[in-house]
Amino acid sequence: MARVPNWSLDGVVLSRATWKTFDHMWYFSNRSDDPDQGMRFDLERPAGTCYLATDPVSALIEKLSDPDDEAPLITTSVLDRIVVWTGELLFAWSVADVADRGARITLEIGTLTPYDQGPWLWADALHADSRGGIRWRLRFDPEQGIGVAIFGPASSPDELPDPGEWPDLDVCVPATHWVEELSDAFDIVDDTPSLDDLDIVEL
Repeated sequence: MARVPNWSLDGVVLSRATWKTFDHMWYFSNRSDDPDQGMRFDLERPAGTCYLATDPVSALIEKLSDPDDEAPLITTSVLDRIVVWTGELLFAWSVADVADRGARITLEIGTLTPYDQGPWLWADALHADSRGGIRWRLRFDPEQGIGVAIFGPASSPDELPDPGEWPDLDVCVPATHWVEELSDAFDIVDDTPSLDDLDIVEL
């Protein structure tokens, strides 16, 4: 644990992808409510984890990737439902840098499944060591993007944490702005039309 350095988020531009229906970005998921739906570094209640990245495309890849799907396929209607928040945090924070070579932690921490075989154990240990979160290399990002998981109070999408402690980032942009960049990581296709969408021609 002592080999894992801290990485300051001071001045670091971060991005987070959320559904358009969210009116804020600070959702801290946890694995206690539904272990089968837990995310890579989720903690147990009352603590939770909020997932960001160091650029918008990486944030979208983290949002859209299925850890067990080796051939990701994304429809344009899904992208239409997502926005990306981008900016600097307005408070001092640092996270454990498991991507640092000196930490000597396998980079597979960002690829390993199931999560209870490693990632959750590391999240628990780092949280118990009073770390503010985790910095790691994202699995599906062809540009080797960096993910940032921030530890905080467990919440749900309709629970807004104290806005003084968790201020929203500055810019909110539709995910469709990055379709070209995302095509390097996903097959992006139009939705298959339903019968209601088709004009039935009488023969």
